[in-house]
Amino acid sequence: MIVPNSTPCAAPILVVDDDEDILRMTSFVLNQLGYRVVVAADAQTGISELRDRGTKPCLILLDLMMPVMDGTAFRNEVRAIPNAAEVPIVILSGDDELATKAANLQVAGFERKPISVARLSALAEKYCHSESA
Repeated sequence: MIVPNSTPCAAPILVVDDDEDILRMTSFVLNQLGYRVVVAADAQTGISELRDRGTKPCLILLDLMMPVMDGTAFRNEVRAIPNAAEVPIVILSGDDELATKAANLQVAGFERKPISVARLSALAEKYCHSESA
């Protein structure tokens, strides 16, 4: 069993990735750590979660390389959504060369896929913990 380091906040973590295995693994680990997770299998669904459903996550984990709308376009759309504009975005990618592109997007960070349980836990702890617990 995975044990969280602190009490998670009530806000969910939004995971946007077109790889079902990544969505499943990331969601499972974060749930085991006590976090609520909202998954989106493409960027448009992620935008819909933020804009239409009003989801206000504590963190967005984002794949850059997706069909139709890539992570760069998603990030630009998110910055125009009032409830999501300031939410930290961490890019997840299997391509190390995208680390430079991620830095140019002014996101909170870049992590290589597959992300380890320890790194996923550290990210959740950093951005999504409850101060009052």
